[in-house]
Amino acid sequence: MKHHAFMILVVFSIAFFNQPYLGQIRDLSEHPDEIAMHVNVVNNGNDDAEDVRVSMFIYDLGIQAQSKMFDLDDHEKVAVVLRADTYAAESGWYLARISLRDDIHEFDVDHRYVEII
Repeated sequence: MKHHAFMILVVFSIAFFNQPYLGQIRDLSEHPDEIAMHVNVVNNGNDDAEDVRVSMFIYDLGIQAQSKMFDLDDHEKVAVVLRADTYAAESGWYLARISLRDDIHEFDVDHRYVEII
């Protein structure tokens, strides 16, 4: 039984790491009325990913931002900066959802707390 669980884990790991995923995510915000997130996207797979985009959604504020669509060739890395206006938001820490997807698949999701000043 342990052998089967190991095989499932290996298959899942291979499938996951052969598709595009979110790399490092950093808050670049410098202005009190704007949030800017720097997101690295990595494709370690052997297949190209076409028409992907990175999106950010701040749950409690309903603020969202998304990149333009771009293609991600096999073994390519791309940096994306997402910007959104926060002038109407109260100061504080908010949970943001950052995702990488195309029209059909959601490849990866990460959550970060962001500070609105």
